[in-house]
Amino acid sequence: MSGVGVVAGKALVVTPHAVVLGTDDGVWHLARREAAWSWIAHGTPGDEPVRATAPPVLVGDGFADQQQLYLLAWDSDGQVWVRFHDAAGWRWESRGAPPGTTVFQLVGAAAAPPATGGGEGLAVFMITDDGAVWAGWARIKCGNPEACHSAPTSV
Repeated sequence: MSGVGVVAGKALVVTPHAVVLGTDDGVWHLARREAAWSWIAHGTPGDEPVRATAPPVLVGDGFADQQQLYLLAWDSDGQVWVRFHDAAGWRWESRGAPPGTTVFQLVGAAAAPPATGGGEGLAVFMITDDGAVWAGWARIKCGNPEACHSAPTSV
């Protein structure tokens, strides 16, 4: 399953990005640089094949209007991985899964509101094997969609 998605930044030079899961079970990233599109192979994050990717996310750093591109993957071991570029280059970082669970489905991610005096954060949305919906590593109050519905009322 691919989380095909496209995101474009708010910088002066807008660079669109798309992320897909390849037939090699690895993560592929399509980016437009200057006048050409190019594919970047990001491989698999750990020892397990990638089950799905999510649309790419741009997160502001809170300074100089810069944005960080994040790529997300969910592996067959039920773990979430994030790939980003820093001074050392591209790298994968394991985000694991919420305590006591494995990830059943990676829903997506978004830039989270900035902390005081800082940049935005990355909020990852997922469904775990117990049916709970998580935003980052905080369980959403209702747990699962059925628990969020109230009984119908008559008029």
